[in-house]
Amino acid sequence: MKRAINPFDSTLLKVLFEIAIFFGISISGYYLRFYSNFIVVKYGIPSLSPYILLFVVETLLWLFIFQEMKLYRKHFFISLLDEWYSAFIALTLGTLIIFAFTFFYRTFTFSRILIIQNLFLVFIGIIIERSFLYKLSEKLYRKGYGSEHTVIIGGKLDELLERRVSHLKRLGYIVDEIIVDIEGRDLAKYNAIFWNIEELPFSLLKKMVEENKIKNSAKINLLGNFFAEFSSDFESFNIGGLPVLSTKRKKLNGLNVLFKRFFDILFSFIAIVLLLIPWTIIIIIVKITSNGPILYLQERITKGEKIFKIIKFRTMKVDAEDSTGPKWAEKNDNRKTKFGGFLRKTSLDETPQFINVFLGHMSIVGPRPERPVFVEKFMDEIPGYNLRHQVKTGITGWAQINGWRGNTSIKERTLFDLFYINNWSILFDIKIILRTVFELFFQKEAY
Repeated sequence: MKRAINPFDSTLLKVLFEIAIFFGISISGYYLRFYSNFIVVKYGIPSLSPYILLFVVETLLWLFIFQEMKLYRKHFFISLLDEWYSAFIALTLGTLIIFAFTFFYRTFTFSRILIIQNLFLVFIGIIIERSFLYKLSEKLYRKGYGSEHTVIIGGKLDELLERRVSHLKRLGYIVDEIIVDIEGRDLAKYNAIFWNIEELPFSLLKKMVEENKIKNSAKINLLGNFFAEFSSDFESFNIGGLPVLSTKRKKLNGLNVLFKRFFDILFSFIAIVLLLIPWTIIIIIVKITSNGPILYLQERITKGEKIFKIIKFRTMKVDAEDSTGPKWAEKNDNRKTKFGGFLRKTSLDETPQFINVFLGHMSIVGPRPERPVFVEKFMDEIPGYNLRHQVKTGITGWAQINGWRGNTSIKERTLFDLFYINNWSILFDIKIILRTVFELFFQKEAY
């Protein structure tokens, strides 16, 4: 049950493109190295023939490593930034193997500079190619090309599910229906099924497969918030021949806390220095366009449920909460100042929080801090909410870059925050920062 095809998410197309990139850029790199005069050639220009053989071997090696690192999966299994990161690791590994080969191969002396140069040139080519294919495949999936007709079992149409259905559409799934009561239903026509095992038991799913109400070739995806609440990092092993799936927690403690704090100090100091001129301009405009203080200090909760004062550029009128009391900002909020709307839309109002990070109140990456009045409310309503306070709150976070920002579901945001806490690493922080630059500043939820 597919509508046409989506050629831009085809493994064959990616392989063909990347053969051309690996080999074509490597050949171009040869001429750049030896004929451009960017770097002086001391011992004459070598023959191209040995390099053609080297580039063929290198191309095949890179293809093999890409395949082993699962870089030819459908695009929705991995984010674009993760693809770039994995591609760079794969290219570097292949280059190191080639280096080892040239070290032991004494018949011809290959240029080490050329090999390193080609690593970076090919990586740039892969970034461009993967970004191009990713965006085009997503556009076609949104129109239904190559998409799989899908059913969600055990779901209830609410804000969370609506958002997920919209997300599934761009990833190649057309959600035909959402079923709460499965009794008497036949799902044999579906190629993909999302089954919420918190609403309907796994035993019922197994029974439907055995009764051929779900075809064996169907792609079955299990849903459940407990995956995020406990940890998404599972390991499987055997105990006396018995298959076991166990959660593996990675808590942010010990030396990891020191590493994260060092990273925060360094990053925030650099950010503060770079932002001095933009901040000066913002200060002048805020002062000219509205009455009241330039900065807005507000009590928030951080690690260990400690209260601190978060620093922001003021975007609301001075008396914004006099009549309403504490409340979140809303779309088309009439409490905003003229310049405040722009500051909120671009998240520039949040940038003084780098000072909070430098002072140790916050981290660059972590769950977003909330006001005490809201924290008290959420701790009563949302299971596991208090676990967010195991770490320092952050300027950006895993929830925010995945769209849970502003006036969105706190329950869903909490699940993303717990995922971050359980799976923290410096590389994870860097990934979130990079995705923030590309996605967070201009998300529609920012108001």
